[in-house]
Amino acid sequence: GPLGRREVLMRPESSPFIYALSQKYTFPEPIVDLGGCETNKQFKDIFRRYEIWDRRNGYDVDRVIDVTISLPREVVGYAASLLCIDTLEHIWDYQIAVKNIGSIVKQNGLLVIITPFAFPFHDISGDYWRFTHQALERLFADDFNRVESGYAGDQFGVTSSIDGHFWGPVDTSAYFIGTRK
Repeated sequence: GPLGRREVLMRPESSPFIYALSQKYTFPEPIVDLGGCETNKQFKDIFRRYEIWDRRNGYDVDRVIDVTISLPREVVGYAASLLCIDTLEHIWDYQIAVKNIGSIVKQNGLLVIITPFAFPFHDISGDYWRFTHQALERLFADDFNRVESGYAGDQFGVTSSIDGHFWGPVDTSAYFIGTRK
C-alpha cells in the first residue's frame, strides 16, 4: 500500500522534504505533480510514471489543467499519488481546487500538500494565501484520511537560502499527507 517503505530512494538533492518523505512512504504510481511546471522536473528522472500537470504550458508539462474549473472526465481518479508542492498559495479559488484535487486522487491514493506558511511574498502567478497545517487538515478532511501533518523547514527564524537564493529570516512550510477515502 501507499504507506509501505520505499525500496528505491530518491536523491537527497531533489527536494529535502520529498526526499525525507520517501524514507517513510511509498509513492504509488502514476504520480501527478500538480503545479510542478519547471520547478520539479528533476522528479521525472526518479519515478517511472511521474507526470507534471500545470495550468501553464511549459517545459516538461504533461497536461495543461486548471483545477479551479470542471475537470476533464479522464483525470477523475487518475492519480495514485498527487504532489502539490508550493502551489496552493497561488490559487485564488483554492476551495474549488481542493475539491478537484480530491477528485483526481484515486481511492486509497496518497496526497502530499506542501505550502509556505512563514515565507516571504513571492508574486509568481499571484501569491494569495498562507495555510496552517490545521487549515490543510480541515480543507482536505472530507476526502482524505490524515496520515501526517505539521511544519517543515526553519521554524526558529534563522536566515535560510535554497539553491543560493536568500529567502529571508523564516522559511517554514505547512504540510498535509493523507490517503483518499
